[in-house]
Amino acid sequence: MNAHVSINARNHGHRSVIEKKIRQLKHYDTVVKIDQIGERLNRTYTTILTKYSESSSTPSHNHHTENVTSQIGIFPKIVSSSGDEVGCYFLDRLEKDGLPIIHSAFIDIRDQQVVMVGVRRKNMSEFWENESFLCDFDNTRKSNLITVSDPILPDFQKVGHEEQGVVIITCPVPIILQNHSALVFNLRRKSDPQRMYKDITVCRNASPKRKHLKLAMCTMMKNMDRFVPDWLEYHKNLGVERVYIYNNAKSDKLVHHLKTYVASGFVTVIPWTHTISVGKTYLETQIASENDCIWRHRYEVEWMIKIDVDEFLQPMDPTRPKITDYFEDWYSTLGSIKLQNWFFCPPPRGDPKRQIARRAKTIFERNMYRTLEPTELNRGRDKTIVHPVNVHYFKIHIVKWGSPAISLSPISEIRMVHYRGDNPLHIGFCPHKLVRDTSMFDLWRSFSRKDMRKS
Repeated sequence: MNAHVSINARNHGHRSVIEKKIRQLKHYDTVVKIDQIGERLNRTYTTILTKYSESSSTPSHNHHTENVTSQIGIFPKIVSSSGDEVGCYFLDRLEKDGLPIIHSAFIDIRDQQVVMVGVRRKNMSEFWENESFLCDFDNTRKSNLITVSDPILPDFQKVGHEEQGVVIITCPVPIILQNHSALVFNLRRKSDPQRMYKDITVCRNASPKRKHLKLAMCTMMKNMDRFVPDWLEYHKNLGVERVYIYNNAKSDKLVHHLKTYVASGFVTVIPWTHTISVGKTYLETQIASENDCIWRHRYEVEWMIKIDVDEFLQPMDPTRPKITDYFEDWYSTLGSIKLQNWFFCPPPRGDPKRQIARRAKTIFERNMYRTLEPTELNRGRDKTIVHPVNVHYFKIHIVKWGSPAISLSPISEIRMVHYRGDNPLHIGFCPHKLVRDTSMFDLWRSFSRKDMRKS
């Protein structure tokens, strides 16, 4: 507890300095020219909004909408998410010498700011916390609306075997533009305004009337479609209200595979396939997706589960069957809740039941053995339930900048069951020394019986 208090004090101390800088910056450096706003401004945004809205409401939920942006000549091209939510995303990330790598950008309607999410790769010399940026909302040749980015928090903390930092850039939206659902702007370095990304298109992150969610889930996946339905159904029974899936596959087969969940509004599929380039890794893409999900939904989702599709949360107290049953009121001060990893596997090698188990229909039937103990805490296997509003930077297993975390007991509270050996990337993975445990299969079967009674 003392460690948590010291971390909290350090972060809040730093936060107060940052907030002071933000106030000073907004007071002295924000330049807003609101004269000479011609018809061209209204016409540009109306065109973008109309075509964007039309693409977002198509019955087929097809997210390949390159034509929407190419028709009005804006760059980068954007694509829309599939589901009942309005959202647009870059078809490709922004990357240029002398500028941060930007994977996504959107309008935060709560704070009235443009949020840009990026990643600083290993060994890159730029430290963007020493730089300010100009968001140039161009409307005519004679007049611009320019705001200065808020201070950027440093990210020097190395987590995992591969060092990569997160970059979040925020720019206030000029007052006169705050009712627009889509905007176009240039991002310039303040110290070198000729270095810039031109004509970036951004859309609102949410509808002002969107329902507040107690518990959601967010993940990135690639070609794991067949595992998803059981994963969704299982967690839906535990109280998850919505799932955001960042699809890293090149095709949109996932949308069709999950069309029932997408149509019902339970699942939103986000196209997240950016082209290969030197130095780009799957890890970078995953980190960017995680931070995009947290920042886009920080005010509408109270708690967000961050796990992969071969990982399942299991409540261990029969009197508390839902995940939210474990959340105390004071948890609102936290940045995250850490969950300990526990590997589940098929019967041990040499057991005659092993081959039979391999042919079972569900992941729960195939893996009814587990290791004797969970993975040791803080060894790179934990996953988290984050409280988005209290998180600034996140990387896969841990909050890098934000409020403190607590850990739940894998024995008496919640554990994360990990079916790693079922993952196509790790087929056959299984530690030694196993013990039979049918609790997950029993829980899944109870859900199936409940669904049968409903029907």
